Amino acid sequence: MRFVQELEAVGMRAEEVLDKYQKLKKEHAVLKFQLSRFKGITPDDIIESMTFSHADGERVQTSGVSDKTGKIAVNYKKIADRENEEWLSYLISRFEYVEAEIEFFEYTLKGLANGVGEIMWDMVVECMSWNTIEEKYHISHATLGRYRKMAIKELDAIYELRDKQTEIYMLG
Repeated sequence: MRFVQELEAVGMRAEEVLDKYQKLKKEHAVLKFQLSRFKGITPDDIIESMTFSHADGERVQTSGVSDKTGKIAVNYKKIADRENEEWLSYLISRFEYVEAEIEFFEYTLKGLANGVGEIMWDMVVECMSWNTIEEKYHISHATLGRYRKMAIKELDAIYELRDKQTEIYMLG
């Protein structure tokens, strides 16, 4: 997931998406699976976490007698709730980001001019080899290379437009 965070930080470029599309799809599938099976962190994880942390000084009883069991229970519940909330929030936000990037890329890929979109779809989404694409579309290796460069140029312009729109919104 680190590569998505890096791309998110610097803004995604078309060639990066072309190269990382399959990784984005895999990450999307893993996130979808994790969200569908989300149960939170295990009691063992919390106990391990509490073993290496210090009590925050909350008291369960108001009497002067220390209730260690009560303190542990309160701490355990707080830690479990916070950790589960943070983890679920992270999974949801990452899933939404990856899904949006995939949808945007697929949408822009389909919209490429002069039939280049269909060729690039076969290359990137369908994972066809260059030889297979050359045979399917009756084009040379050099022509396929030119189409790929044209696609990258057009996609970069679209991604730049999206970045500009985001920038205008953020500054406006």
